Amino acid sequence: LYNLKAKKEMTKMLSTLDFNSTIVHVHGWTKCLSSSVFSSIFKSGFRCLLTMHDYFTACPNGGYFNFKKNAICTLKPMRICCICSNCDSRNYFFKIYRLIRQFIQNNVVKLRKKIKDVVVLSHFSENVLRKTLYPWTRIHFVANPIDLDPKVSKINAKKNKYFLFVGRVTKEKGVELFARAVSELNVKGIVVGSGSDLVYLKNKYPNVEYVGWKSSDEVKKYIKGAKALVFPSLWYEVAPLTPLEAMQYSIPCIVSNCSAARDYIDSSNGRLFEDYDELVECIAKFDKWYHDFDFNMKDNYVKNICEVYRKMNVDGADE
Repeated sequence: LYNLKAKKEMTKMLSTLDFNSTIVHVHGWTKCLSSSVFSSIFKSGFRCLLTMHDYFTACPNGGYFNFKKNAICTLKPMRICCICSNCDSRNYFFKIYRLIRQFIQNNVVKLRKKIKDVVVLSHFSENVLRKTLYPWTRIHFVANPIDLDPKVSKINAKKNKYFLFVGRVTKEKGVELFARAVSELNVKGIVVGSGSDLVYLKNKYPNVEYVGWKSSDEVKKYIKGAKALVFPSLWYEVAPLTPLEAMQYSIPCIVSNCSAARDYIDSSNGRLFEDYDELVECIAKFDKWYHDFDFNMKDNYVKNICEVYRKMNVDGADE
C-alpha cells in the first residue's frame, strides 16, 4: 500500500544527487515500490518524469478492464460504481486492497496532482489517460524502443502457411477469439505463449497448435513463417510491440480496434476488426486484401527521450 522502506531508500539516494542536473524518471512502481517513492521525489523538489506503461495512475486494476465480464470497463475510477464493481482478476477482497492503494496514491501522495511531466507510449493510451490528468501536466509522446532485427529480410507472407498469435494466454488477450476463428475457418493457427487459459483452450480448440513459451529468437522464427500476426486483445493495450516486430519482416497484422496497436495499422500493412465476425472475415479474405509493404520505422528512443529531458529544463537550458 505504501512502502516505507522504498521511500527511505529513495530519499537516501536522492540526497547523493545534484538537484540542478538530475531528473528522476519513473517507470514501474505499483507492485513493489508503491506510490511512496513519489512522496520522496515531490518533497525533495527533483524534476520527475513518469512513463505511463499502464493505467494505474487512474484505474485501481491498471487496465480499465472488468476481468469478471471479460470486457472493457467504462466506469469512472474510484466512484461508487467502480468501488462496488467486482472487476479484479483475483477476487473482490483484492479489489478492496487495490482501492485502498489507489486512495493513498490519489489523496495522500497526490500523484496525479503533483506530477508535471508524463510520457505516453501511444496516441491511443494518450486519449485514454489525458482526461485523468490535471491541465498543467505536460504530456510527451515517446514510443517504446523496439528490438529491430539487424538481419531483417522482406518476406512474402502470402506463401506462408499459418496465422499466428504471440503473447500471454489469458482472457484479456483475446486468445480464444483467435482459436475460435481459425478453428471455424479450418485454417492453421499457432499460439506462442503460456498462461492461465492454456489448458482450457487446448481442450476446447484442439486443432490449434500450442507451442508454449519461446525465446525471442524462436518467436522471430514463428513470426517469419506466419501469413499474418493476429493481435486480438480485448483491453486497452498501452503500446504492444509484437505487431511492429512482425511488420519489420513485412508480415501483416490483424488487430483489435480497442488496442493501442491500432496506431500502427493502415490499409497497407494489416486490418482492424471490431468484433468476432470481422476477425473471421479478415482471416477468411486474407488473400484478397494482403499485398506487399515496406517497413520503415526507425528506433529513435534515446534521441526522443533525451529531447523530453531537455524540455524539462535541466541545467537551466531554455525550453
